[in-house]
Amino acid sequence: MQKNILSDYNRIWAISALGGDFVRTRQLHRKIADKFQIGDKVIYLGNVFGKGSDNLKTVNEVLFFRRALLALPSVKAGDILFLKGSCEDLLLKTMQLAFCPSPKPVLKWMFDQGLEALLQTYNIKKMDLEIAASKGAVALSYFVPELKKKIKAHDGHFDYLMALQKEIHTKDETLLFVHRGLFKQKSLLRQEEAFCWGGTLPFETEEPYKGFSKVIRTLPYQENASLCETEFYLTLLSGGGHDGSVGVALLDKKGKVLDFLKA
Repeated sequence: MQKNILSDYNRIWAISALGGDFVRTRQLHRKIADKFQIGDKVIYLGNVFGKGSDNLKTVNEVLFFRRALLALPSVKAGDILFLKGSCEDLLLKTMQLAFCPSPKPVLKWMFDQGLEALLQTYNIKKMDLEIAASKGAVALSYFVPELKKKIKAHDGHFDYLMALQKEIHTKDETLLFVHRGLFKQKSLLRQEEAFCWGGTLPFETEEPYKGFSKVIRTLPYQENASLCETEFYLTLLSGGGHDGSVGVALLDKKGKVLDFLKA
């Protein structure tokens, strides 16, 4: 079974963008733990990292909660899954800058999207990366291993980044989980950047995507956690990293919201 395909599940906990908010993430995990049942799946919808000041502690908390769930009877590694959010995508793109033919304008765009706060998580200075980018591919080829080394110094962080999924869907193609968006006319294999950065599909539409009964995503940097739902789409709004609450939706096999918890 592919890692991005869900089967043999009873309920799914879909967790909104956490945005580097350690305190609220820990509170949300405690609420999930009180109601978690064997047979449940957990999906983090991306942006565990974010504009909050506690990215490092938040990722550690997520990894700790994963280990706590895995300690329960019958819970397997494939029961806790992670989507790649825009913030995680920025970190991964940083590791690929040495292969970019024009790194300086790309890097400027990345900093405009919030890369500096992510680099600070691992004590990487913005200026050091800018200098490497100005010198070109050779300098970047030395910078990237240093970045990876600093990430790997924190147990599980590099493995977490490498395990991120672009999308997750149920085996029967009833539910589809993405971070941000979709292009309506494109298949899942051709979405490219849309999963992380948004597509053209308006989520208030009443048309399903490719036969899926429900598409679930998160929308970060809102005022507070809440749900926006139509017949075929469910959006978890999140204030994580923006001094607002985070949330988790408990879904049944058809995508019906059984519960919504906030912290």
